[in-house]
Amino acid sequence: MNFLDNLFIIQSIDDTDTGFAAKLRCNPAHPVYQAHFPGNPITPGACLLKTAGEVLQQKLGRPLYMKASKNIKYLNVLVPEEGKQVYFNFSSFAEIENGCKTQVVIADETVVYSKMSLTFSYEPSDVIAIPTKMRQLKVCTVMPTYNNVGTLRDVVERVLNYCADVIVVNDGCTDHSAEVLASFGERITVVDYGRNRGKGYALKQGFEKAKAMGFDYALTIDSDGQHFPEDIPLFVEALEQHPGALIVGSRNLKQDNMPGKNTFANKFSNFWFRVQTGIDLPDTQTGYRLYPLNNMPCLALLTYRYEAELELLVFSAWRGTDLVPIKVNVIYPEDRVTHFRPFWDFFRITVLNTILCLVALVYGWPSRLIRKTRRQHE
Repeated sequence: MNFLDNLFIIQSIDDTDTGFAAKLRCNPAHPVYQAHFPGNPITPGACLLKTAGEVLQQKLGRPLYMKASKNIKYLNVLVPEEGKQVYFNFSSFAEIENGCKTQVVIADETVVYSKMSLTFSYEPSDVIAIPTKMRQLKVCTVMPTYNNVGTLRDVVERVLNYCADVIVVNDGCTDHSAEVLASFGERITVVDYGRNRGKGYALKQGFEKAKAMGFDYALTIDSDGQHFPEDIPLFVEALEQHPGALIVGSRNLKQDNMPGKNTFANKFSNFWFRVQTGIDLPDTQTGYRLYPLNNMPCLALLTYRYEAELELLVFSAWRGTDLVPIKVNVIYPEDRVTHFRPFWDFFRITVLNTILCLVALVYGWPSRLIRKTRRQHE
């Protein structure tokens, strides 16, 4: 079994004193390296995670469905070379109810690249049930993408395991993303407007398409591999418990591979969100969310770039929408491709926070107070 058509080639899987180990050979000619990191081939961290699962699946000889991953550490960058061999060492393997769990160390003869703990389910019943629930609740997935061809196919395929209605917004990709999306045919809906307009604009187009198709909710997920489609059932469960709410995926900001600048930016954003709304959320910058389309703020007022996601949270809070945080997994390897511009995008967010604080005084806080008073008298 080969991941992504020979990204890695499995050469052998042998038992060890603590479990078993697989020897794989890198294929530096694979298009993931050429497209995802042109001129500087590096193995994407999400690919290491997925490969570990597929090696285990081949070893056990049965289908596996990832349920959880934790303690993910990216210790060194894996640069593919012709003939380079990498070892996936599985230890502490244990059978659990309807599944298994194991620890994985990815290394070569001298360097350890990654460590992780993985849990899998043997039965697809929960996976099969989720698409049915998504359809019943009228939930679709909206995925904006811009030049993430190296991870796009894998993310779309994994999302389709849980959601049969996927809208991918091609935000002016200049790589081979369009060809990847076309290969899915009628399995997905593609929104394409020709040139890059920014994530906020892409989200607006995706939401408008979802509403036009008759959906009541839209789950948003990034295409760069940082989010786990395997967490989609958590959103469905939260929506069933809190119908009409905006479900906000909350990352573990203290995990080992979380970039320091992300942690600082999120704490900064959380503080100002609390000032603007009076609501304490653990993660106001995540893009992994489930939005109630029938109670959305005016989309025409949204800005076009990353700060739009903050606006959606603030405006939704002012409209009285319940905001429900849930814990989700995230990957932040050193080699992740991101289009966030640290200076300019942070500057835009700072300006936006200043404006929102002023608007909160004359509209946000009074509107929340009025709605709260109405609820008390109902």
